[in-house]
Amino acid sequence: MSEKNREKEEIKQGIKQEAETAKRAKKREEPEELVTLEQYNRLKEQTAMCINLTRELQADFENYKRRTKDTWQEGIDEGIKQTCSVLLPALDAFKKAKKLTLDNSTLNGILMIETNLINSLEKLGVTKISTSGMFNPELHNAVMVTVDPNRESGEIIDELQAGFKFKDIILRIPDVVVAK
Repeated sequence: MSEKNREKEEIKQGIKQEAETAKRAKKREEPEELVTLEQYNRLKEQTAMCINLTRELQADFENYKRRTKDTWQEGIDEGIKQTCSVLLPALDAFKKAKKLTLDNSTLNGILMIETNLINSLEKLGVTKISTSGMFNPELHNAVMVTVDPNRESGEIIDELQAGFKFKDIILRIPDVVVAK
């Protein structure tokens, strides 16, 4: 039997003994018995064990709460990542629709929906990966390289597909055209 289990059993035994003593005293209607020094020390020891056990249980409960919160947050994060994997192709469709639309009112409607979708993703913590400036192989995917004398070598010229990240996790790497 482990030390903790033995201590728990001793505490239970002590509590049972005290309860039985109290029952007998009530039945006899005798005045409370005086506690001997030995009984006092035993009770003091049992009280200390109860306090230690309570502290251990409190610590275990705090650890449980932390683990539960972490697990819950991981589930939320995973849900956001899965939702993005479904919504990002729809966002790409809006970009294509903007290029194909000739009617101004339709174009304004498409822009409004696209903006609302991007704002909703940002509220969830999803951000667009910047494609301005220099090419970074850890953040960008060079789909094409173009010779452009007006641009510095390695500078991003165009974004073919937007990239997004959630917290520090890249959901999709942006496809870009890079100057040579």
